[in-house]
Amino acid sequence: MQDEKTNWVINCSLSLKFDTEEDATIFYRSFMPEHGRIPRNRTKVALKQSGENIIFTIQAKDITAFRATINSILQFGNIVFKVIEKVDSLK
Repeated sequence: MQDEKTNWVINCSLSLKFDTEEDATIFYRSFMPEHGRIPRNRTKVALKQSGENIIFTIQAKDITAFRATINSILQFGNIVFKVIEKVDSLK
């Protein structure tokens, strides 16, 4: 897909696989408030849960916006993974 202003668009699908569907649901519900904070002028991000997977579909107008979006998703994902691990260790 091409954008008239930049002549190209980066398209990416990123899937995060969790150990359980419950963990994926925790991530999905945790991420939804953050989803609204992703800048929309240079990126579009769609998010869905499919069982144990969280699937992000990303469109970015430039590599800088793409990198920033991926970094945000992965940093947030890492935080959620660590919290889930900690909670599981307390059971």
